Amino acid sequence: MQSFPANKGTGFKLGKRTELDGIRGLSVLAVIAWHAEFPFVKAGNIGVDVFFVMSGFLISTLLFEEWEREREIDLKAFYVRRGLRLFPVLFVVAGLYALYAAVFETGAEAANSFKYIAATIFYVANWAQVAGVHHSVLGHTWSLGIEEQFYLLYPLVLLLLLRLGIKYKGLLFIFGIAVSAVIINRYLISDGAHSVARIRMSLDTRSDALIFGCIVSVIAVNGLLPQRWLAIIALRLLAGLSAMLLCFLVVHGVENDLYYKNSLISLAAVCVALIIADLMGRPFRFVQILLQNRALAWTGRISYGLYLWHIPVFFVIGQNRSWSGIQTQSIRISSVFAVAALSYYFIEKPFLKLKDKFTHLPKNTAVDDFVVIGKARTTPVA
Repeated sequence: MQSFPANKGTGFKLGKRTELDGIRGLSVLAVIAWHAEFPFVKAGNIGVDVFFVMSGFLISTLLFEEWEREREIDLKAFYVRRGLRLFPVLFVVAGLYALYAAVFETGAEAANSFKYIAATIFYVANWAQVAGVHHSVLGHTWSLGIEEQFYLLYPLVLLLLLRLGIKYKGLLFIFGIAVSAVIINRYLISDGAHSVARIRMSLDTRSDALIFGCIVSVIAVNGLLPQRWLAIIALRLLAGLSAMLLCFLVVHGVENDLYYKNSLISLAAVCVALIIADLMGRPFRFVQILLQNRALAWTGRISYGLYLWHIPVFFVIGQNRSWSGIQTQSIRISSVFAVAALSYYFIEKPFLKLKDKFTHLPKNTAVDDFVVIGKARTTPVA
């Protein structure tokens, strides 16, 4: 029994999409600029929604493509690939801070740090913050917790649905119900009785962005992207307006209650989904050229390291109070890029090569070398 419509003839291949690296580059730059408190970035936290949607799209697409080739999804290989991608750098960052805490922290401060380090390496930092355990240096790992929890559950659910013979219309319906459930749930708990962390950092309140990415994946893999010129123009227009809205929100900021409680967060995710759908179809050439810029794409490729290292680097450099603001910011940003580059070439890439042993894709296909990064700052960190 054919559980999912054949991919043959749809004309869609994921392949290597440099423009997605470009989007990651823009998003991580917004996050870093926000945490560096640049005056022209008021809401770099929107980067988390960008990365959640992109991650949902890419992971889902790769799983669908594996199903089309094998009529099966190798869950063990998937989880091993995720581990090889995510664990090494995270363990290095957490280990270095554990060493710092052991040497320089004492009492309740040290105990709190070790609790949060444990939550980080077990990918439950988001739930730790919901429970009231916060950390100023590693608090940004909450988004990795949501990502890994999604990676743990989604392939299992998708494989079950495919084995049951659910076709793309059924998948779109199920994903639509799931998104609606997340939005309604987030609205219902935004009644003042729950903590801000509960609303912002729980899997059940933030997974709508990931699911929107899965919806775009179903549409793309099944050849449902617009083919007629009028529909293509409409999608381009919507994608362009979406990009302008996201830029406006990043530059001018957004009131937190409006963004999280009244589901402007879901509107941002829809905007990202429209942009990705346009890029997977027939985008404007100048948009591709912009996003495929070498420097921007390289920034996107090292974005995982940039995200993980930038708060710790800011913390270390911020200890020196003798530098001026401009000097500190310049040293901060350049140091973050230097550390992230070293991390990418000497830690991440050697482990990424091991992923080939657990990958069923052709050599010219982009492996799921993709991670979510997100907002790292709250008071406490969020």
